[in-house]
Amino acid sequence: DEFASNEFAAAESAYRKAVAKDPANAAAKYNMGNNYYRNKKYGEGMNRYIQAAEVAQTKAEKHKAFHNLGNAFYQQKDYKKAVEAYKNALRNDPTDEETRYNLALAKKEEEKNGGGGGDDIQIVLQGSDYDLIDREADRLIATLEETNPNLLRARKDYEPTSPRLVVDIDRERAAALGV
Repeated sequence: DEFASNEFAAAESAYRKAVAKDPANAAAKYNMGNNYYRNKKYGEGMNRYIQAAEVAQTKAEKHKAFHNLGNAFYQQKDYKKAVEAYKNALRNDPTDEETRYNLALAKKEEEKNGGGGGDDIQIVLQGSDYDLIDREADRLIATLEETNPNLLRARKDYEPTSPRLVVDIDRERAAALGV
């Protein structure tokens, strides 16, 4: 156990140095994800696979990152997210039969288990000062990511150039009007 632990720590240190030297090094992030995955640290592995996919320059690199991300989600029994990761892998390499097989397994487990894993969490910020909402959303995301290292893909769905319209329907009045 001690040897395996020392091997893990040495590999983690080497990958961290490689990423620090070149933050766009997809291979180092991918390999770091593999190191975590092999040691059953799936949450940290998932974070590294996501980072690898984000900086990947080729379809092959993206495929590998998404494939292993799917494997990590599968190990966590989050079959819904595993399915999405495998689909993303196949978008980058539609010929990979192993990914196709894993996708079929994840879909089967998702159906059998009602989706598995946790669902998305959505937070809605409202107000009339859109610049303030945008800044506060950025601050909230930064705080969430800082305090929750296993949080995956915190993002905001706000485009300052996309106007939003909220319609509140008076159902009684609409029914009276036959609408």
